[in-house]
Amino acid sequence: MASSNSTYTKITHALLVDPNFEKQPEFTLGDLPFIGHTLLNLSSAGIRNVIVVTTSRGIDYVESFKGMHTKLNMDAVVLEDKWQGSDVEGLLRAEEKLNGKPFVFVASNHAHDPELLTKVATANGVMQAFNAACLIEHDVEGMVGLPQTTIFGAWPALDDSHVTEVGPHLKAYNGIFAGLAAFPATVFTKARELVKAKPRADLADLLNHYAKSSELQLIKNDAKSVWLSGLTRESRDFSIKQLKNTGSPFKLNSGKLVTVLGDHSQSTDETGGDWSLFSVEKWRNAVFTTKSFFEQLYKDTHTYIESLVKKLGGPDRVCLIEVGCGTGETIIPLCGSAKYCIGIDINEDFIKYCEAHNAQSNVRFLCGDATKLPELLESKSVAEWTRQPLKKVVICVGNTIGIIPEFLRDDIYRNMAEVAGDDGCCVVIYWNGNCFGEAVQHFYNENPQLCGPFQGRHVDFTHCTLQTPSGYNTKWTKPEEASQLLKERSLHELEVVEKGRGVIARYRKSV
Repeated sequence: MASSNSTYTKITHALLVDPNFEKQPEFTLGDLPFIGHTLLNLSSAGIRNVIVVTTSRGIDYVESFKGMHTKLNMDAVVLEDKWQGSDVEGLLRAEEKLNGKPFVFVASNHAHDPELLTKVATANGVMQAFNAACLIEHDVEGMVGLPQTTIFGAWPALDDSHVTEVGPHLKAYNGIFAGLAAFPATVFTKARELVKAKPRADLADLLNHYAKSSELQLIKNDAKSVWLSGLTRESRDFSIKQLKNTGSPFKLNSGKLVTVLGDHSQSTDETGGDWSLFSVEKWRNAVFTTKSFFEQLYKDTHTYIESLVKKLGGPDRVCLIEVGCGTGETIIPLCGSAKYCIGIDINEDFIKYCEAHNAQSNVRFLCGDATKLPELLESKSVAEWTRQPLKKVVICVGNTIGIIPEFLRDDIYRNMAEVAGDDGCCVVIYWNGNCFGEAVQHFYNENPQLCGPFQGRHVDFTHCTLQTPSGYNTKWTKPEEASQLLKERSLHELEVVEKGRGVIARYRKSV
């Protein structure tokens, strides 16, 4: 049962471009150069892979910080020693290393609270390859030491979803670029077009290229998290004061004590990032933890599905399919309730675990993307089952739907309904939004290993959501919301039932 809710799909690659990294020791921030802060913050935000574009001297310097977090994978693109290219040219040099992945771009001599990095790394539009995104600081009062190269951003007063203009010489603007952006894998095509038209195109030109096409998502620093810049002497002096006032002590692996931005008490090297990489051991531990809080819901889930199968004609007439099967906590115990059971998960290690621990001849597992559910079920290993004239019950339980990135949910809801057809049905089980306050106090606060540490500002009681600095996101759903979700997707609601700490929604496609 996919119930731990411990991570979302997010950007896990970052790009740093600076031919002069080796000059950073001339200025330290809290006893750590800017690149040290950058790598530490990326690691704690769940960014696993960092590509550095710099000279051979710069690479040697950056490598000296690699040991701060052993799970930070670093790669490099070596520039000529006297290279004078732009950030866009440096970006193009890294195309092969990024290998078709979206990535976070951190401007030179900038340090960001991991919470800001996480916010940019989870920009839905970038993961969908619809647009780029950039962090804009709209609270500019009191800022000092802005360089002549400062990039400004503007957007309409009534629409703050996208930046419409970017550049260093805007007459009217709403805020300044905070040195942090995210780009889809398709950025290289745009970058080549831009450089062809303007050989010395810089980062501002690239961002504006997206803005002019309404493809630059605005990420605001609404929580007023701290970010620092060291581009001028004045901004460096200001950054030193800021870190002194807002920073916290942190001990590096070397034993050195430094002052850092944000909360690094639980680095998401272990917990954040790509769902497909979540370890079996951490998953099993999370499942064990959640069972104590959701014990009754586990029982209600099994009882409901067993009863539903009987209503549809009994085990010999039903094929049970679970989306997000985890390590088989739901599908294997239900093997006696259906003629065939198929578990699907995007995590390859979970599927390997299921196959190794499953002794049931009528249960099989598939590793794959649930947004392509009909195609998956045509795989050779299960096609002989799915092509039989059986009623299909497609389930997604344990609030799995609440941790799937929002932009993927529509496809999953509809694909589940497509597979279930006219005579089968789908069952989605949410965690009950009416119990969210209780969960924050007695579940999340008492089990920080599931979500990482958090504060009150990370909780939205109105919308029943929790988004922690580690990158953990969860959405709890009230019964009336579940009905509305189905209605908005033009799906036929069969029933929505509130069961203690859960909400059970049963549906099929509309006629």
